[in-house]
Amino acid sequence: MKYFDLSNKVAVVTGGGRGIGKAMARALSEAGAKVAIVGRTSNILEETAVELSKETNGTVLPFAYDVTKEESIKEFVTDIHEKLGSITILINNAGKTVRKSIEELEPSEWDGVMETNVKSVYMMTRAVLPDLKEQQGSRIINIASMASEVGLPFSTPYGPSKAAVAQLSKQLAQELSPLGITVNAISPGFIKTPFNEKALENPILLNKIKNSNPMHRIGQLEELIPAVLYLASPYSSYTTGQNLIIDGGTTSHAF
Repeated sequence: MKYFDLSNKVAVVTGGGRGIGKAMARALSEAGAKVAIVGRTSNILEETAVELSKETNGTVLPFAYDVTKEESIKEFVTDIHEKLGSITILINNAGKTVRKSIEELEPSEWDGVMETNVKSVYMMTRAVLPDLKEQQGSRIINIASMASEVGLPFSTPYGPSKAAVAQLSKQLAQELSPLGITVNAISPGFIKTPFNEKALENPILLNKIKNSNPMHRIGQLEELIPAVLYLASPYSSYTTGQNLIIDGGTTSHAF
């Protein structure tokens, strides 16, 4: 199991204050990495950092920055260098959606989803690349979605944004692999998180989701963790440009 030891690594998780990002930050800290969780809501980040540090007996620090703004990202990089050192692992997880039809969706809402889901991946990767180039075994993991493969009703900007993340991961893999940096995507399906827990109390919605895949159930956060640890570890040194779909078979399910 030594290959899953991330001691002496510095990992960044955008959108790390809750949900999928929080679960990934916990796993990385348990594996020995020093973890920076980044987002815009400082109180949530601070609470999560304290909680995870106690749970894992590791180092998890909050960084309240806007990952869609160049100046904010520059300030973050300076800050993390002072507090944790050079970055080895970047997980681009920050995301948002707007559930409206195309007729209802305002251009500003489209832009907001694209900025958070796609532009932040480009901006963060560009900003931390000098660090990643200097470290051995550097990793970039981008969180896409099964919506990159299928259409979801009333999620007009979300699916296209996640398809862009999946494709950008392939593009970056071609460019950065010669530098010793692997780039991969993870595409979760319907995963139970605190964000959607209340919506899943609706039995009609829950049954519809369960019937959308051959396992007939919702995924759990912990079922994403082995993929994150693998892609962050030396074991994945020959894996790049991939989009690992973890969706209970939803995207393979015809009816």
